[in-house]
Amino acid sequence: MLKASVIMSVYNGVKYLSQSIESILNQTFQDFEFIIVNDTSTDKSLEIIENFKNPKIKIINNPQNIGLTKSLNIALKESKGEYIIRMDADDISLPSRLKEQIDFMDKNPNIALAGSFAEIIDENDQVISIKKKPTDHKLIKFNLLTGNPFIHPSLIIQKNIIQENKIYNESFPYTQDYELISRLSQKYQLANIPKVLIKYRINKDSITETPNSRLEQKKLALIISHQNINNYIPLSQAKTEILLTCLYNKPNKKIDYIKSAFLYRKITSSFINKEKINNEEKKEIFNFSNSYIKNMLIRFIKLN
Repeated sequence: MLKASVIMSVYNGVKYLSQSIESILNQTFQDFEFIIVNDTSTDKSLEIIENFKNPKIKIINNPQNIGLTKSLNIALKESKGEYIIRMDADDISLPSRLKEQIDFMDKNPNIALAGSFAEIIDENDQVISIKKKPTDHKLIKFNLLTGNPFIHPSLIIQKNIIQENKIYNESFPYTQDYELISRLSQKYQLANIPKVLIKYRINKDSITETPNSRLEQKKLALIISHQNINNYIPLSQAKTEILLTCLYNKPNKKIDYIKSAFLYRKITSSFINKEKINNEEKKEIFNFSNSYIKNMLIRFIKLN
């Protein structure tokens, strides 16, 4: 049995595709297959993939464009590895990524899924920032209430677990990772490896960066957050939307900041009580929660 299956879906990814594929083929760890789903690209993406002529690469050509979620599920069904490793056609995996992640999973068999930190790069490969994510399971689970604390193309997942949990939900053409991770968090331990293992590209040409796609992503993320929060307190979707707007954007009414600050504290307390958080974890979660509440109140004051 292969140790890992790297899965990637490509749709008109010609600009960065060679660089992305090379970053996987040049890994220090080599016991893997590389499944690339060509989602009916109309550019030269397929030609680029075929030019590599590497036996590790398995190409699947969709007969019609079906989107990322369904393409990933096709790759998953074809995979033979013990672990599933995600990759996107415009990102770069550092040479030790596979070894670091597989070693981590082998040493921590209780972990179902793990991500990593990332360098955020622009269209010219220039580093913009370092993206760090929470590493402890309980803090990750708390973060999932209002957002996704993982970088999707940094994920490694135990294949047997993802198969048991109906793989990616095809009702979510976007935010499919957030939906899957939220489901897994209710049954399994999750982690982020505190190392930069990928370069994650901010790409204005990405199909997920159009106004319509961003609106759809926001709508689907709201559905997931609403479901996650309701595991701890009953809350309407409308109030969930106001809370998320206050956390990350600007609300229509200034008073929403105050209401959302009290609501976020209530959610925090309910989460701590239900999850039976120990004192060290409680301190960490309250520190995180308080920082968001503080930011909301600062923005409220600046508006007056």
